[in-house]
Amino acid sequence: MAGEQAVRAKLRQGSVLLIVLAQDASGEITRYYSYKSNEMGIPVICSGTKLELGLAVGKSQRAVIGIIDRGFAASILKQVREKAGMD
Repeated sequence: MAGEQAVRAKLRQGSVLLIVLAQDASGEITRYYSYKSNEMGIPVICSGTKLELGLAVGKSQRAVIGIIDRGFAASILKQVREKAGMD
């Protein structure tokens, strides 16, 4: 799901497995999701702009995307780690 309200709601439900933050997200949004990810043990990836994240999910600009599918989250993390030379 994408967008602040949707991701916050799913965080409260405990169903978010990965958070993707736009690199141009506001400091407030970045701080909030960094805190929540640390508190809840959820990985965070900072990548792309708000426009790029929105386009990736077929929406207007989005500062945050929450991944709730376990396989999709694992695939994204694997690709990020490979790109960073961590695997």
